Amino acid sequence: MKILTQGLKVVLGNFLKTLFVIILLFPVASCADEGGSRFSIADKASYSIEIADTDLKREKGLMHREEMDEDHGMLFVFPGEYVERNFWMRNTYIPLDIIFLDDQGVISYIHQNAKPLDETIISSNGPAAGVLEVNAGQSEKNNFEIGDKTNFLKFVPNLNSRVDRD
Repeated sequence: MKILTQGLKVVLGNFLKTLFVIILLFPVASCADEGGSRFSIADKASYSIEIADTDLKREKGLMHREEMDEDHGMLFVFPGEYVERNFWMRNTYIPLDIIFLDDQGVISYIHQNAKPLDETIISSNGPAAGVLEVNAGQSEKNNFEIGDKTNFLKFVPNLNSRVDRD
């Protein structure tokens, strides 16, 4: 019985040590990923982004949030059909610049200063494979222009092989 108790103590001790190391390393692993989620527009600005790449994430977007850091944004990714995209500001409390991207990650249209809670449709005015939402004023502040290149394709490898242009 004494041997069983000692064995249990050793196993439990090793488990707790392993758990402690995992808990210590988790924040380091999270920080390492953060650098990989920087979305860049030309050499003008970069943003720490959340990626909306599922129907549920795209539907929720930035709804119900009351603030967002200046260097943050949300990237909506639409693999598949390369079609016109429509957005609105339902339940969105933050004024936004909505930046539409073509299938090469080039800015194709910018809607500046979308008003909070406004349900007016904001259209991409042409096909879009992605959309970046940032705080209102960022487009003007950083002089974003139609034709500016981004690192969008970094977030959607092989997009062009999946885009249907019908």
